[in-house]
Amino acid sequence: MSATPALLAALAAGRHLSMTELRLCQQARAAGPWLHPRGGPASTPGAVLLLAADADGCGASALAWDARPAPPAAAPRLAQVGFGPEASDALGAAWRALAEGLPMRWGRFAGPGPRPEPAQRLLTWRHPEAPPIARADSVDGPSFGLAFALGLASASLEISVAPDVCALAAIASDGAVTPIGGLTAKLGVVAHLPSLRRLLVASAQAAEVEALLHQARPDSAGPQVVPVRSVAEAVEHALQTPPAVAIAALAADPPRRDAWVEALFRLCLDGHDRVLHWPSLASAAAAAEQAFAADLDAETRLRLQLAAAIAHRHGKQARPLPDLAPLTRWPLPRRLLALAHAVQHAADVGAPDVTTLQPLVAPLLPDDGDAFEPHCRLAGAWGRLLAAQARPLEALRWQRFAVSQRLSIGAEVGISRPLAELLRLGGLCHDHAAVAEGRAAYTRAAARDAIRDADRPYLAFADALGAAGLAEPGAAAALQSLLAAPSAPLQLRLSAARHLQRLWPGYAAAAALLAGDGVPASGAGHRRLFAAIAGLDAVASGAVAEALVPDLMATARSELPGTLGHLERAAAAAGRSQGRALARLVADHFPY
Repeated sequence: MSATPALLAALAAGRHLSMTELRLCQQARAAGPWLHPRGGPASTPGAVLLLAADADGCGASALAWDARPAPPAAAPRLAQVGFGPEASDALGAAWRALAEGLPMRWGRFAGPGPRPEPAQRLLTWRHPEAPPIARADSVDGPSFGLAFALGLASASLEISVAPDVCALAAIASDGAVTPIGGLTAKLGVVAHLPSLRRLLVASAQAAEVEALLHQARPDSAGPQVVPVRSVAEAVEHALQTPPAVAIAALAADPPRRDAWVEALFRLCLDGHDRVLHWPSLASAAAAAEQAFAADLDAETRLRLQLAAAIAHRHGKQARPLPDLAPLTRWPLPRRLLALAHAVQHAADVGAPDVTTLQPLVAPLLPDDGDAFEPHCRLAGAWGRLLAAQARPLEALRWQRFAVSQRLSIGAEVGISRPLAELLRLGGLCHDHAAVAEGRAAYTRAAARDAIRDADRPYLAFADALGAAGLAEPGAAAALQSLLAAPSAPLQLRLSAARHLQRLWPGYAAAAALLAGDGVPASGAGHRRLFAAIAGLDAVASGAVAEALVPDLMATARSELPGTLGHLERAAAAAGRSQGRALARLVADHFPY
């Protein structure tokens, strides 16, 4: 038995209820805060709201679910609802996403069982014109994934989920938040949950949810739709208290604290494919430093500081690296990975400089085929740093090594970045053999399923740049395809527009995108950067006056200070620090 919208409306209107009706409403309200018009008391840690559509899509139920097992003596207050096998898979995916996407296992919660705990049915709703149905005592499907993740995070951290939040999204095998079905019915229930103010949905489905809410209630503001891409991002929105509070609590338990730092470090060092929301890890690292860094031994503190720098860089924030000298005492595999991150940090952020890194990196750079995958990472990172300093021939050598060695030892996973650089630098250096090697390597890696779908647009772009550098006839057409692809990353479309203007000055579609036509507000920074670089291209070709160079450089530097800083220093060392000479060096060596 569960509450109905009519019953709750009668209660809100003051109609006299029978004792049975009154008891039912009291039980439903006691199960969670979602039926309280003003929010009501907070839910307990681990409790979260689920929405389950009826089989025919004409109605839905609101369920209260608790990630923690109920005490054996606890008697069910409302109708109990079990879960099927797809929901069990969703629970497993939610727990993996938390374990891999956030270093969350600091709580006393040991994790879920093989099947979700039963939920309580709070509220049922049917479309007025739909025939009544007998609801089953179990529900199933992947659409509970994000709600499960929030309940598990809440139980792990011992922090309640905010009472105004409801999650409407699934979780993919890689931890990404994905769209769900049955939205119309589920949003029908939302109208009868007065405390709900925020709906967490997959970014790809946010517009659809907005449209359905407006269609259902055109005269009402309704709940806010919050698009999220990852479980980590959803946790940041949903918990009543920031996760930093739970991190601070670790200070009182040194063994758990040190284990957590190690887990965070390992995730940042070698978890790039598993982390979907780096700002959350950056926040966690910053909170840990504030809470207990002073109490750590030197080795553990170094790991925490490195993790913080890596996470902040991936989150597009500059953060200085700690002193790297102690890395010489680390085991070789870990030292190689840490130095690869340090070199990549230098390429992106501009510090530390090459002279600081050279003594640490040079002895580890392989000069033959006797190298393992971490050596390939370091070689590829070193090549990127050299390319950022306008040293393309040296950079090309190391990217060639990284690609060929990965293929020879069967470490194709991770080949995309050095492969993209091999194609781009091959074109820049007019090296036909290098571009041919890159294309052959792409074919082999793709045949071994080593190219992720997310990397394919970047490799297509790098191949187009290689073709342009070799003056191949298909280069412009490849860039046009990227420019016109709405699903391609915005920075690739803008970069394609910039290179098309180099090939075809005045190309209307490229000029329109660089001017901001169709660029969302979130992409304004990218647009300013590539418009400035396109302006430097025009100065380099003599199409516009070199007096514009200082302003164009200032704009580009404000958006990408690390890369522009490298190129400015390279120009100064070559005696090309002003005017058209500077514009030409930046135009030739800007890596996008």
